[in-house]
Amino acid sequence: MLEVKLKAKVLSLEPFYERVQRIARRSHSGEYVEYFFVNQGFRKLCEFKIRSGSRQRKVTLKFPIEKGKLQVNEEHTFSVDNANDFVKILEFFNFQLHLKLTKKFSCWKPNEPSERELGVEIMLVTIPALGNFVEIVAHCKKEELKKARARVIELARSLDLAESLWDSRYYNEMQTGAQNKF
Repeated sequence: MLEVKLKAKVLSLEPFYERVQRIARRSHSGEYVEYFFVNQGFRKLCEFKIRSGSRQRKVTLKFPIEKGKLQVNEEHTFSVDNANDFVKILEFFNFQLHLKLTKKFSCWKPNEPSERELGVEIMLVTIPALGNFVEIVAHCKKEELKKARARVIELARSLDLAESLWDSRYYNEMQTGAQNKF
């Protein structure tokens, strides 16, 4: 599965609640903790994490397939019942905990049926260590990539998200100050 993600850092989420309500309906909100792992022997840029929330524990590996203002990632995700056991397996293979971030969010589903087909979501996010973000995410097949990319950009413009605010780095890169390199 491919993920097309636009992430914009904003000073406040308040103006975006009203804007998002015009084009989407609130789906859910909550908080989860993301644990990012690295293996020093593996040099390719990627995001490898366990997301732990009240309802789920998911393992995700993302790596970029395109460079630009948007993140375009190949994404692999699966659920685990016992995150602690999975961490032990990672440690066995020389992965170390690199970073822990708490992410508070409200998730919105666009009203248009075509966006639901693409799996488009708008998320208003606060990460205490990094700030406030508006994320627009579409999950798609390779043949839908052009359409997903265009729709994400269109939604960003309808929310009045200036292109100068867009940031294609992963959150773990932002926290560690790393640059987006392939």
